[in-house]
Amino acid sequence: MEEKAIELETLQKDINTMLELNRRLIIGAGMCDIVHDTAGRNYLQADSTKLISTAKKLNLGIKVNERKIKDSDYPYEIVVPVLKMFGLATKKTLIYHDLTHELYNGKPKAERIAELEEEIKLLREVG
Repeated sequence: MEEKAIELETLQKDINTMLELNRRLIIGAGMCDIVHDTAGRNYLQADSTKLISTAKKLNLGIKVNERKIKDSDYPYEIVVPVLKMFGLATKKTLIYHDLTHELYNGKPKAERIAELEEEIKLLREVG
């Protein structure tokens, strides 16, 4: 267990160093930004399969989001907030890594729960 914690701590430190170095080189040397996170989280993009495997190995939370940009090849985004990383994924990737339970009727589970809570709220107001 201690070995996993050390690995996670090292990984987090390296990612934070990379993000800070990226910021400093953009400002100081005019380097192109290596962060391509359109959601504004300042997360690094990674290969989704490797990211999922790493997150599972370290028992980290994985979020699955439906992308706002409709892209038929990669309609989902895998996010591991603890690592400040995300990856784009196909439905096959979700199935292969057993992450389909994160979806409900094709939507991220959290989004569907929020919709259902709003419906319940409206029904209570009417009733």
